[in-house]
Amino acid sequence: MLGDLYRFYTRKVLPSIGGLISGDPDAYAYLPKSVSRFFRPDELADLMKQVGYKQVRYHLMTLNSVALHLGVRE
Repeated sequence: MLGDLYRFYTRKVLPSIGGLISGDPDAYAYLPKSVSRFFRPDELADLMKQVGYKQVRYHLMTLNSVALHLGVRE
């Protein structure tokens, strides 16, 4: 449910507000496509492990819409 609301906000509301504020309706049109390409937290953690990071972990924040990833590179 919360994820659906966030996707609606990112796809519809945020680009419209950005366009109004900037005066350029297309200014934030790239944003939904860009955000959809982000790795999910577990995917990024796995990728970090694959490239040699150890003790990989992440902390979800802002209603699970942001993740802080930490890892040790030896």
